[in-house]
Amino acid sequence: MKLQMGATLQNGKYQLNQVLVQESLGATYLATQTLLQQPVVIKTIDPSLQITQTFPQLKTRFTEETRLLARCQHPSIVRVLDFFQEDGLPFLVMEYIPGQTLFDIFDAR
Repeated sequence: MKLQMGATLQNGKYQLNQVLVQESLGATYLATQTLLQQPVVIKTIDPSLQITQTFPQLKTRFTEETRLLARCQHPSIVRVLDFFQEDGLPFLVMEYIPGQTLFDIFDAR
């Protein structure tokens, strides 16, 4: 499963709009919750890793980290809105907060 911009997930519930961060283990996307027309952030593991021997461990770790993040309730921490699996990949849906990243702020110094 290759993730293309404009693709939908969860039977059309979410639409991928833009890659925010691409890393070796996965990517983070700006997406839209289509029914409410609200921006969200979706994070997942790189689909190419599904064929590796370490994928089950990566998937378990991703799921555990999602559970931990979901328990964190603080105004300065993004909220977890949804979690699902599609085509064997886990997807974390978080609220979108516009503005600079912490990396951008430190990079500007």
